[in-house]
Amino acid sequence: MLVIVLIGLATTVILFSIPSKKGGSRHTHVAGHESAANFSAEALDKSSSITLSQFRGRPVVLNFWASWCIPCRAEFGTLKSMHGLYSGVEMIGILTQDNQTDGSTFARQKHADWTLVYDRGQRISANYKVTSLPQTVFINPSGVIVDRVFGQVTATDFQRNFG
Repeated sequence: MLVIVLIGLATTVILFSIPSKKGGSRHTHVAGHESAANFSAEALDKSSSITLSQFRGRPVVLNFWASWCIPCRAEFGTLKSMHGLYSGVEMIGILTQDNQTDGSTFARQKHADWTLVYDRGQRISANYKVTSLPQTVFINPSGVIVDRVFGQVTATDFQRNFG
């Protein structure tokens, strides 16, 4: 019985982690009723701290990632491109379930130039109910979650949310 449960659990984890072929990601349009939970976090390079509330009035993208996560690593090029294209959008990469040094090294190697923070103790990812990586949350200027992408985020996801 235990073997069957473990096989079922493993299958669920694998299926949840594989992006769909249609557009490279799965997304859930949110009806606009869930407010984004405020948080405070240390910058990945330990130079400062940020709070989500400091970006109120601007659209925000939260991208939950880890340096060991292959789809997370693969989407870094898209994130870099989208950060350059959508300059009015605040992008915050949230390193979770990972070692801060490993994440910082990877981000430096990829020349990540958007805000990166460390999710110490996975408190932020727990508040946002992140169950798999990568996961991206789109927040409107009023602080309301409007979309979630499970799997690799794409340029189409950004276009759908920001036009």
